[in-house]
Amino acid sequence: MRKKTETQRKRGKYVDIRLQDAVVIALVVLLVASIGTASVLWYANSRNAARDGARMIQGEIALRIEEHIQRFLAVPQEINEANAAALSLLDPRQLGTDVLRSLLVEQIRIFKSVSSIYVGSPAGGLLDAGREGSNGPLYVIETDGFARGTFKKYSVDEKGHRGELLESFPDFDARTRPWYIAAVKNRGATWSDIYVLFSGQDMAIAASRPVYGANGDLQLVLSSDIFLSQIDAFLRTLEYGRTGLGFIIDRSGYMVAGSENLPHVVIGEDGQSFQRILATNMPSPLIAKAAHCLVETYGSFDAVDADCTGEFVYEGERHFVQVHPIQDIYGIDWLNIVVIPEADFLGHIRTVARTSLVFLLAALAGTIGAGILIVKRITRPLEQLTSAAHALGAGIRVSAPDATRIREIRDLSESFEHMGTQLNQTLDSLQQEIDERRQAQQTLQESEERLRTYIEKSPIAIFVADSAGRYTDVNPSASLMTGYSKKELLQMGIPELIGEQESQPDLSLFNQLRKTGYASGETKVRRKDGSELWIQIDSVSLSPDQWVAFCTDITQRRQTEASLRHQQKMESLGTMASGVAHEINNPLMGMMNYAELIGSRDDQPQSREYAKNILREGERIAHIIRNLLSFSRDDVSARHPDDVRSIIEDSLPLVHNAMLRSQITVTSQFEDPVPEVSCSRQQIQQVIVNLLMNARDALDLRYPTYDIEKTIRIVVQNIIRSEQPWVRVSIEDRGAGMPESQALLAFDPFYTTKSRDKATGLGLTISYGIIQEHGGEISIESEEGTGTIVRVDLPAVPAANSRATAAQFS
Repeated sequence: MRKKTETQRKRGKYVDIRLQDAVVIALVVLLVASIGTASVLWYANSRNAARDGARMIQGEIALRIEEHIQRFLAVPQEINEANAAALSLLDPRQLGTDVLRSLLVEQIRIFKSVSSIYVGSPAGGLLDAGREGSNGPLYVIETDGFARGTFKKYSVDEKGHRGELLESFPDFDARTRPWYIAAVKNRGATWSDIYVLFSGQDMAIAASRPVYGANGDLQLVLSSDIFLSQIDAFLRTLEYGRTGLGFIIDRSGYMVAGSENLPHVVIGEDGQSFQRILATNMPSPLIAKAAHCLVETYGSFDAVDADCTGEFVYEGERHFVQVHPIQDIYGIDWLNIVVIPEADFLGHIRTVARTSLVFLLAALAGTIGAGILIVKRITRPLEQLTSAAHALGAGIRVSAPDATRIREIRDLSESFEHMGTQLNQTLDSLQQEIDERRQAQQTLQESEERLRTYIEKSPIAIFVADSAGRYTDVNPSASLMTGYSKKELLQMGIPELIGEQESQPDLSLFNQLRKTGYASGETKVRRKDGSELWIQIDSVSLSPDQWVAFCTDITQRRQTEASLRHQQKMESLGTMASGVAHEINNPLMGMMNYAELIGSRDDQPQSREYAKNILREGERIAHIIRNLLSFSRDDVSARHPDDVRSIIEDSLPLVHNAMLRSQITVTSQFEDPVPEVSCSRQQIQQVIVNLLMNARDALDLRYPTYDIEKTIRIVVQNIIRSEQPWVRVSIEDRGAGMPESQALLAFDPFYTTKSRDKATGLGLTISYGIIQEHGGEISIESEEGTGTIVRVDLPAVPAANSRATAAQFS
């Protein structure tokens, strides 16, 4: 039986799988791995080929763009160079502005890629011939006398003659313009910064060159502008794959031109001027991603000093980036960027891959189907042998499977038949023993179930523990008694339950049990909510490592016994106090009478003072005697239903001055409605005043001066005790408080925590007697350094009885 269990345990570590399934799975895994590896390698090589193809196309496109731009940029510089050569041979002043204007207009007609050709003089004058936009009408601009002055713009007719005045601007000075300053500063041909036209429709750049005389004096500054939109138009004529693009930026990252039909300028913050757009802020995601890729790779666009390539991923697709710097000798320094998506090259490859995958899956399915048929035919005898083994294991007598041509399986079948014969004989001999044991186990189980039912239903708490005192089993009554769940108790031990918060818990009964094997007695345990209860324990050892305890809650009995002992003590003290008071009262009266005679007849001041002191101390003794007589007297007269709220409200004025002197705030909280109680109004008022004065003394002790915590709280509420209505008056203070040892003695006669000249120790004793005479209870809950709560519980008068009694007294 042990071997069978061990085999099952080992089999449980693995997933059960049939032999034919294992062979088919191995075949499928092998085929999938082979096909998958080949497919991955093919696809990887295809991607590499696509990348190389994209790089080749990008290189060709970048070369074409550079050749076109170099030719495009060479035109304005060549115009300036030709004009400079011609003007250096002539005197511009003799040539005249009309001839110069006609020359510029004819040049602007010839060179379509140039937007404006103009000349600036050292006197600040300007002569300009240009066109509006790429294909717009021609115009000329000049200043009077070819010197600083009013800027006048005229239309030009088809013959090149100056037409009507279009607009003018005062105080124009060519010497302040960037193209003029750059040419003079470089003393040679140069380029201006790219600027946006006033209309915002295009961007332009100026090529400028100074002209010096034979003596080295500056004669003129020549300049020619070109529209960058012409570069846009050229970029759009190129093929970048299906979805690729090309664009040009300067070293600051601003757009120069692009193949996408998107604006390169935006309206400025003032709403009137125009600003260029950074490539990283372009609405085209490919341009923005490519620009960000360069910044992340090189840190800035200035760091790109040679041809470079890169990649980025957008919307799950890889994109190839190639950057080619474009420069000339006059200061042009741009970056030509070509972006081509990998998908443009992998589209056909992916289509072929999908088609190949379909054929491969079909071939795989056919191979798997054929493999399953072959494996089933081979493994069928083994399955029959396995089924026979299972049947034999279940006690069913079976014969060996049919013979097969496979030798190993045939030998296994014959061995199985021989083993089955021996096993059937053994099973017959074991069956009778199994039946007997099963009957015995059933009887034992029924007995254990009955015992468990007795334990679970028992009203007595039952604890089972080991030799270390750790609980191993408890019944529901144990949980009900302690407030802990069964799970919590099983994680505890005797020390935690008997004295979880005690430094030295009482383990005498447990020690006695371990020594003698039996223990009986009473002990105190702590419930889960922190309350304590007394229990009667009867325990016995079941074995050296296990014992059982039967526990009964005797808390109520202990409290009743303590209450009876205290009541007997108070009655004895009352009887003694009455006798002592009568015995002392007679000689005291004589002593006080003689003291009065001495004070009235003796003329000596010192003698009179002595007599006065004797009378004062005698009065103090008389007051103590009256308190003793009040404590010992059982006065049940003059009790009738009264309102506790009115009694408290009438008591507060009696202590008002005392509370005012001590700077104490008294608050009241009454539950509505509060039933009446049958009482002596004067006696209950005496108890309330005494408790309020005690609270005042406790607050003065903790807070000698004013404090916000110096408050007394009176709470009146309805409670139910023994299914009867009661009224509870709670007087709470946050004074010095008392330790538990003092609180237990608080109601004893002559016991006080104050000095003897301030208290007699009878206030709480008399209050206790009054409340007991009224059939109520008074209790103290105090914690040193925190405060004290005194609770007075009085039985309430039912509403019907209250009205009837009130009628009798009315």
